[in-house]
Amino acid sequence: KELKANDWEALMSSPETVLISNVTRLNDEINLYNGHLYYARIREYWDSSIFKDNVEALNKRISDHPDLDFYTYYVEREIENDFETGERADLSDYLYNNINLPDENKGKFSIESFDAFDKYFYYTDHHWNYLGSYKAYRQLCQMLKIDDPIEPKAIWTVGTMSGSRADATRETSYKEELTVFQFDFPKMSIYLNSKVISDYGQQEQYIDTAINKSIDISRILTKYAKFYGEDKAEIHFVNSNGNGKSILILGDSYDNALLKLLASNYSSIYSVDIRYYETEYGYPFDFDSYVDEHNIDSVLYIGRSDFWDAI
Repeated sequence: KELKANDWEALMSSPETVLISNVTRLNDEINLYNGHLYYARIREYWDSSIFKDNVEALNKRISDHPDLDFYTYYVEREIENDFETGERADLSDYLYNNINLPDENKGKFSIESFDAFDKYFYYTDHHWNYLGSYKAYRQLCQMLKIDDPIEPKAIWTVGTMSGSRADATRETSYKEELTVFQFDFPKMSIYLNSKVISDYGQQEQYIDTAINKSIDISRILTKYAKFYGEDKAEIHFVNSNGNGKSILILGDSYDNALLKLLASNYSSIYSVDIRYYETEYGYPFDFDSYVDEHNIDSVLYIGRSDFWDAI
């Protein structure tokens, strides 16, 4: 349906903060509460010392490049929260107490309770949903000093999805509707691993199908990566009507849903996933050479805890 002015703001309102009980343990990995699947063995991820070496390397990189504007954005997930007791891991606190950047250059997508997790993340997958990713984009706009964030024009259900958390149950019955925002993205050129492509992800195709009702939506089974774009070594967006700036985004799959949004503001965005860079290009990622070759102005690190353990 079409959204009226500021309708999306009401959708983004903060949920309540309450503890939960009577959780169903489906197997060794997955819990179920109120229809929402989430990871059960959370405390195996609560050791913040795993970040130590990478934080030191990041701080050296920051000090070696005083000409670049560095930003960090940490994506908190359910594994950092015990929704039954209210206890929380200190992973993001460790990172942000030890990364040598001013506070205004450090952002975080925070989950304060199960209600926030329930609202902003898929029921069957570990990624955030359309509300979560758009909330992150608005927070990033504030941190990156973007004055003209793109706003959603409509909301659509474009198919049915069954994600990674559902896969871990070994059952086929856990599914949910894939509901998304529609945006009027500016025209841009897109390159995948240095080769021209028509689009990153299939946002427009899925939404056109929903609008035209050319296929019964209930018969479309899809995934987060099919809609927003898959993990690849490098995605490059060029927007001739952008802000004249170039940014390098180093992240994981959570930034897939953000790239076209941010590309609506910047003249040039390079998104690099270092997990795949050497495999797909045949040589390791060299930060120093990369920022020089591509005339990068700013660098944004964005990802979940696994990402900060791997950079």
